[in-house]
Amino acid sequence: MEDEITYMQTHPPRCLGDKIAAPKDVLKDFLRGQLGYESTSFSPVCECGSQKFIVSRPIESGITGITCCNCGITRTLFDPTKHGYDGELGHNADLKLGDNEEYACSKCGNTTCDVAIAFQYSGETDILQEDNPPEINPEDLFGWFMVAAQCNRCGGVEEVAQAECT
Repeated sequence: MEDEITYMQTHPPRCLGDKIAAPKDVLKDFLRGQLGYESTSFSPVCECGSQKFIVSRPIESGITGITCCNCGITRTLFDPTKHGYDGELGHNADLKLGDNEEYACSKCGNTTCDVAIAFQYSGETDILQEDNPPEINPEDLFGWFMVAAQCNRCGGVEEVAQAECT
């Protein structure tokens, strides 16, 4: 598993796109504390270069997205019908997606934040060792997805969204 996690740390899932950065230590440590050492974490970067976002999170099951505070570009971070173990294998194709809400810091109510996303792996990639494995990159077969935010006003760090993907 150690070699696999080393690989995953330099190969983010496709749902993040090409624009990523290493997360702030405070966010990485928070996420690792939640999901353990079989996880990886990355921070999204907007096309304009900004790393300040407003997060749209599902109230129940749904899509997690971000909107850049600088240029207003919106992108999806996680769609359970397409991403993660079940999404990649088509298990969630008929999943009914719920409504979203804008994340606001629980301490001060601010909505702009720095974001980090963690992906946990705990055996999901074993399917790639079977006869006739699916053509899926191992980094896309994460079993858990979590978003953490650091408020740009008060500096508080908290979980914003999570989803089990298996």
